[in-house]
Amino acid sequence: MAGDKGSAMLMTAIAMVTVLGFAALAVDGSYMYFRHTQLQDVADAAALAAAQAGAAARDGGGDVRWAAFQAALDCAARNGLGVSNPSDYRCDVALGSERGTMSLSFSGSPEEFTVQIALDADLFFGRALSKDKALVGVTSTAEIIHVNGSGSGSLVPLAFFGPDYPLDVRLQLTLSPGSGVCGNYGLLDYGPSSAFSEYLAHGYDGTVVVGQDVLTYPGVSTGQVRSAIASRIRGCDDACYVASSGSGIEVHVTEPCPRVVVVPVVGGFFEANGRSYVTVTGFIKFFIENYDDHTKVLTGWALGKVTSNYGGAEGLVSRSVRLLR
Repeated sequence: MAGDKGSAMLMTAIAMVTVLGFAALAVDGSYMYFRHTQLQDVADAAALAAAQAGAAARDGGGDVRWAAFQAALDCAARNGLGVSNPSDYRCDVALGSERGTMSLSFSGSPEEFTVQIALDADLFFGRALSKDKALVGVTSTAEIIHVNGSGSGSLVPLAFFGPDYPLDVRLQLTLSPGSGVCGNYGLLDYGPSSAFSEYLAHGYDGTVVVGQDVLTYPGVSTGQVRSAIASRIRGCDDACYVASSGSGIEVHVTEPCPRVVVVPVVGGFFEANGRSYVTVTGFIKFFIENYDDHTKVLTGWALGKVTSNYGGAEGLVSRSVRLLR
């Protein structure tokens, strides 16, 4: 009888260890996943912020690495990490009682900015197994994308604000109240407002990057849009055109062509109310086919997303950034 009790106690002890092991795996594993996701979001945001600041510093002749590091620190702090002891592009970070490090590294002169975060995250059930911490590490790299526009005046104050733009069908952008959202009709204001028609006709000569907040240009600027688009179409000397085909589209364009423009893709447009800020999320290369002054519809073709591999021009007037991970 005593032997049976001893066996029962042994089996119970084994069962308890097994239960604790599964509990540790379930609870602590879920917590590690949560921490990893949280830190990855911070690393992504910090890498993008670093690349944006690096691009701006380069355009302004500043210290690219220092500007990028400061932007990464500020971004990490805004996203809930305690930041301290910055030195040599590294710093200590804290999230509650959890401690770790964050570093920023560079490559490509630099064109790429890599943020690494390592944090000793707390365990809960794991403490019963004599383990109270587990290392959570994340990495994110963002690169500067050069938006082709140098000398060709391609970056225009129009906006794509839908979730997707097919590359094999003719697109129609309605720049009128028919598709307006609280007075906004797909026009942007890079500033000053008086230069809107100049930027539309000849291109914006400043810098716009992914993540940047840009003002909308509310109202129907019929005359300005008509004149600027007509000027671009007249300026094409090679009878450029794009047509649909069985396998997609046929592009017959000799570049640089004034009818080929770079249009920012923006988020937050449908929440905009009057003159409001929207956020640039990317850039699309767009061929202008026609503008109907009666319907206020701009017709054309999306030729693809603008990437660092497009064009190959140097000294470009606009830069964007994207995550590589």
